[in-house]
Amino acid sequence: MNAFTHRDYSIPGMVFIRNYHERFEINNPGGFVGGVTPANILRHQPVTRSRYLVETVLLATRLVNRQNLGVPRIFRALLEEGKEPPVAA
Repeated sequence: MNAFTHRDYSIPGMVFIRNYHERFEINNPGGFVGGVTPANILRHQPVTRSRYLVETVLLATRLVNRQNLGVPRIFRALLEEGKEPPVAA
């Protein structure tokens, strides 16, 4: 849901989910928003690109949570399994 929530809907394109033998990739149109970079993603305050979509659809249907736990949760799970943190493509 993160890829749909944070994608840039002003750019044509689709969300792609690719499952390779050695990795899993999720790509969506757009890039980081609001000053978020790969270097500060764990420390930066959460930024929502599509607040209306999140508040009126995804939260109401309970497809996402509002606690902003996604990035720390992903990094923690990867590190607990001895894997490298994700990198921006």
